[in-house]
Parts: sequence; structure tokens; C-alpha cells
Amino acid sequence: IATNKMKKMLQGNAPVNATMASIDKVMTLHSLCIENTSIMNQLLNLWTAIEIIVPIDHSCGRDKIVQITDTIGVMLTLKYGSKIFSDLYKSMKLWDKHTLNHFISKVPVEYGNDLERFIAFVVLSEYEPDRKDLYNLLNDFPLLRYRIYSINKKFSTPKSIHDTMSNHMRKLSWHIRRIYRTRNSMVHNLSDALFVENIVTNVHSYIDEFVTTLLSLIQKDGKIMTIEQGMQYGALAYAYKMK
Repeated sequence: IATNKMKKMLQGNAPVNATMASIDKVMTLHSLCIENTSIMNQLLNLWTAIEIIVPIDHSCGRDKIVQITDTIGVMLTLKYGSKIFSDLYKSMKLWDKHTLNHFISKVPVEYGNDLERFIAFVVLSEYEPDRKDLYNLLNDFPLLRYRIYSINKKFSTPKSIHDTMSNHMRKLSWHIRRIYRTRNSMVHNLSDALFVENIVTNVHSYIDEFVTTLLSLIQKDGKIMTIEQGMQYGALAYAYKMK
């Protein structure tokens, strides 16, 4: 059923059978984890899902965990910027949609849709006076005001964008390795269940983002039909953006 739903969603651009089978197995494991009350079993199943969805090249001379961290890190980092701005945009709409539209209207429509114009408003230097006006309106919402300020600093120049993406990639790598160590220690009954619960939440998120990114590539580009092709595209896109 899940496979048929995916094929319908992809509008005919379904991946090859082996890739579809891998995605189907991952979704099945993901569903089992939601139904399973054992946190430790959830993490074991989720790590199995990661090893299914990330093909390992045993001839390249790199450790399995290095290949996994690199692949997931690249795919998730590619979407990091859009996720940050999308989340901020949603928060601003919840705060005051009318006021948000007022500030977006200051950005020419040539910049794109409302989200793209909002991004321009947040990062471009010419809108600094308007951002100060917005900061004043957010005096009673210091966390939201700081998010805008912080995102501006992280994405306002090529260097800051490069540093932000590199730092995110590095943190993802550290965290995935931490998950791997936790999974291994669980096999020997050495992990604290409360600590593992937080880990499981993050692994769920990583798998969801990875599969969603892969499926979006398949849907948008009929030339990408396998996980390996998606990984190659992601690696090339990441290298190009990080020049």
C-alpha cells in the first residue's frame, strides 16, 4: 500500500524497483518504531533503516560510519537553509500575519513568492532600517526577535552562509556518530533509556528528511531513479554550493 501511494505521489517518476524496495523497507521500519513502546528497540530498528537507505561502498576504503555521516550530512545540510527560513516564516505568520505581509510588501515582487521575498527582507542589507522597525514591534517576543537577528547574521554574506553550512554539517556528523555509539552500547546494555529517548526523536527526523529529500529529487528530476544517483546529485550540489 505504501509503495503504491509513493508511486502515485511521484506522478509516474517512480524509482527503480531496488530503490523502491529499500524505501518501502525504511517506511515499514519507521512505522514499526512508532508502534513499538520499547525505546531501545526503536533505535535499533531506526539504525537498521539508516543502513538500508544509505548504500555502502565496500570498495572505497572508507569506514561505514564515515560514509553514512557524509551522505546524511550532505543531504540534510542541502535543505538546512530552506528549513530555517520556512520555520521562521511560519512563526512570523503565527505572530502577526498582517504585520508580516506589511514588511514583505517592501520587497519587490521580482524577488519571487512571499517566502522568497521574506528571505530577502531578512538577509539583505538594504532592509536593515525596516528590520529595526520590526525588532521594535517584537519587544514582547524576544526569542522571535533574536531568531531573525541570528538568521540575518548567519545568512547575510557568502562567508557567513559558508560557515553556517559547514558548522551544521560538522554538528550533524558528530551527532550521527553519537547515535552510532549509542546504538552499539545498547547492544551491550550500557545505555540509559532516558538518554536514548532524545536520540530516537532525532533519528526519526533525520530519516524523514533524508527520504523526503530523495523523493523530491526523484519527483523533480526524472533522471534520478536510484538512491545512489540521488546521493551523487547531493554530493555535487553540496560541493558546488560550498565553493
